[in-house]
Amino acid sequence: MDNGLPKKILDLLDIGLHYHKLGKFDKAIKAYNKALKINSFQPDALWLKGLVLMEFSKFNESINLLKLAIKKRPKDAKIINDLGIVYEKAGNNELAFMTFQHAISIDNNLPQAHINLSRYHLQKNNYDESLNQIDCAIKLDSKMAEAHNTKGMILEKLDKPKEALSSFSNALLIEPNNPDILINQVRVLCDLGHFEDALKNLFHAQNNLEESSSKWNDSLLMYGLILHKKG
Repeated sequence: MDNGLPKKILDLLDIGLHYHKLGKFDKAIKAYNKALKINSFQPDALWLKGLVLMEFSKFNESINLLKLAIKKRPKDAKIINDLGIVYEKAGNNELAFMTFQHAISIDNNLPQAHINLSRYHLQKNNYDESLNQIDCAIKLDSKMAEAHNTKGMILEKLDKPKEALSSFSNALLIEPNNPDILINQVRVLCDLGHFEDALKNLFHAQNNLEESSSKWNDSLLMYGLILHKKG
């Protein structure tokens, strides 16, 4: 974010970000709209509003706003990377891939772009390149739980369960209550026959899930699988 902005716009962006992080997206959009009334092409407000619209699955509107922000700030790799994420969520994986590559061509030290490229290659079963990209991300920032979690999923696909378990454990050191990571670890613990540890982590994951979420159903299926394997 440009800290050289007028105080009124900076304050509105800060308010928007506050509500954005809390998941109060309607209030976040109101703050960003107020900033855009002051300056209709302010790239930070366009960018952040575009990310909120992504949360509402308004992908075309989100893409248009991010493109406007990039026109105003064409060398901002973070905005370009986020445009790739919107393309990915909209189901356009090939365009997402090209956009992530564009972000890295501008800033090769952006860990999130390497994570996104790693995830793309993982989906394509390009495990070696996926591992290469995720190792780049971890080297740049070892405190990103998402990176260690992604590495765990790659290692699991490479049939390296012990190494995968280590990566999931590293991710949980950073985000100990993340249900997605916990469930990934449960799956590997189950494969290794560590059923009691798997159950412990599964119950921990369920304590951090809403019963209405799809992950809750995944956790119930995993619970059934563990009980089945235990006999």
